[in-house]
Amino acid sequence: MAGTSRSLLRTRPRVAEAVGTVALALVAAAVGLGLTALLVMVVADGFSQVGSAGRLWALVTAMPREMEAGGGVGPQIYNTVYLAVMSTAVSAPLGVAAAAYLARFAHQGRLVALVRVALDGLATLPSVVYGLFGFLVFVVALHLGFTLLGGALVLACMNLPLVVGVAEESIRAVPRELEDASLALGASRVQTLFGVTLPAAAPGVLSAVVLAVGRVFAESAPLIYTAGLTTDPRSPYSLSPLRGGETLAVHLWYVNSNGLVPDKRVISAGAAAVLVLLSVLTTALGRRLGRRVGA
Repeated sequence: MAGTSRSLLRTRPRVAEAVGTVALALVAAAVGLGLTALLVMVVADGFSQVGSAGRLWALVTAMPREMEAGGGVGPQIYNTVYLAVMSTAVSAPLGVAAAAYLARFAHQGRLVALVRVALDGLATLPSVVYGLFGFLVFVVALHLGFTLLGGALVLACMNLPLVVGVAEESIRAVPRELEDASLALGASRVQTLFGVTLPAAAPGVLSAVVLAVGRVFAESAPLIYTAGLTTDPRSPYSLSPLRGGETLAVHLWYVNSNGLVPDKRVISAGAAAVLVLLSVLTTALGRRLGRRVGA
């Protein structure tokens, strides 16, 4: 009897673990399938609304129109990518540097704990609050006006807590033994950081950067207050950061809320499909780079 009881006690945890694993797998599969179906529906609806390859080409290359059908979102795609590059060029170095300092150099006391609480609070702020902050600081106080530079700066401020949080967790996950071995060989703490810690944490850091880029693609409220709602038709593809410009998300909101073009259903559906494809391609590229770096 005693042997049977011990066997049952050993079997029950295994059964519970198997049931839990199956339940988690089913939930993950349901969520994954649901999100995939949603993305496929958005892309399929966009392409079905566009209707033809010629109209699709015009959509992704032509200038937008205010009153006539047949406009496109070429400048908006360019502005979206341009803003993502500019904001990431600011948020990624600052965020990774702050994460490295908090994880490996700062004294883990009350001040650092307070900084982490502040970062968590900033990460939960609504994007419209960042938009109002960007308007008051970059547009009004610094006299930048409605420019892509102001939009990039406010997006960088918005993404900093995200980049710092994810990058810090990735750096803290690096085994201390690797760093101790580097220090034992005579490397300084800074040399160890750049030669050992950051390369080992690179996949996680890259994930933080990809998340930040995806957030740039999706945001509209901060850019309405800082980058504006119009694109200069005389220089729609200019490299100047001191010009205004719409992104795809902003244009999508504008067409659906205030658009007067007769084919605004086609424009909005096509712009949504392009926006989804941009996000998916960016994520896929980030994962591929992460696997190469981590290999």
